[in-house]
Amino acid sequence: QLKSLSGTGGTFCLLTEDERLVAMPHNQKSAGDVIQVADPSGRSSMLSFAGADRLLVAGGRAYVHQRGKLRAIDLAPYSALHDEIYSLNGTIKEKAGQLGKLKKAKAEAVAEGIAALEKSIGDARVAKAAAEKKLPACVLWESPAPAPFDLVIGGDTLLVGGDGEVVAFSVRDGSSLWTGEVEGKCYGLAVAEGRLFASTSPGHIYCFASE
Repeated sequence: QLKSLSGTGGTFCLLTEDERLVAMPHNQKSAGDVIQVADPSGRSSMLSFAGADRLLVAGGRAYVHQRGKLRAIDLAPYSALHDEIYSLNGTIKEKAGQLGKLKKAKAEAVAEGIAALEKSIGDARVAKAAAEKKLPACVLWESPAPAPFDLVIGGDTLLVGGDGEVVAFSVRDGSSLWTGEVEGKCYGLAVAEGRLFASTSPGHIYCFASE
């Protein structure tokens, strides 16, 4: 065993092109769950997407369905901000622990140390709030969409498998490009040779091609 990662199991696990481990929801059909992205090398902290039920990582972006919306997130700045927030949380926790011990001492000699720790905690909280305010800028676009059963990219198109339909979105701006009707829930999507193959819950396989 080279390394273990706690809290990263799920219905699906996959390794991205930049060697991040994605752990999908604990229940394949669940909605409003949490998807986590871990860095096995330990270079960065674990990313989490609350209220998410599907995620696709490609081309430096994370395409995630959260709370009724499909979002495209620029992973590099998002990860950097997440790492900064994670580090600041650690600083706040550490300093708060030190502060608690000093306050219990109740000695006049530690008054200066208490003031310094309180300032350090305050500065860290301000920096954390500033980093959190930058997170929305990492969302490149978002579009309303029902919870997908599968996500796949074909060229410049993000394809979403839904209930009774397959919907195509532009990866550039999230605009809806096309909708194809299917029978049942579309649990599997694959793109090959310019065609889209969709597998549905009744056992049908559909093939779509551009005219």
